[in-house]
Amino acid sequence: MTSKYQFKTTKAFRESYNRLTQPLQAATKEAFAVFKQNPFDPSLNIHKIYKLSGLAKKTVYSITIKGNLKVVFIIDDNVIVSLDIGTH
Repeated sequence: MTSKYQFKTTKAFRESYNRLTQPLQAATKEAFAVFKQNPFDPSLNIHKIYKLSGLAKKTVYSITIKGNLKVVFIIDDNVIVSLDIGTH
C-alpha cells in the first residue's frame, strides 16, 4: 500500500532528530516506516493536540515513537509536515 501523502520535515525536526541518541533515531526510523504507509495506524497512538492547534489555527497531531518520544505534525492537503520530535 502506498500512502496518498507526501512527507516533509522542518529544520527544527531535523535538528531535534540529530540530537537523539542512536537507539531513539533507530526507533524513529522504524515508526516512520509505519507512518509513511499509514499515518493513522493505531500503533502510532495518533492524537490531536488541542492547545497547539488553537495557537497554530490548524490541527496539530502527535504520534508516539517510543515511550514519551513524540513527533508533532500537521496535515496540509496531502502533505504531512513533521514539525518537531522530542519528549514531553
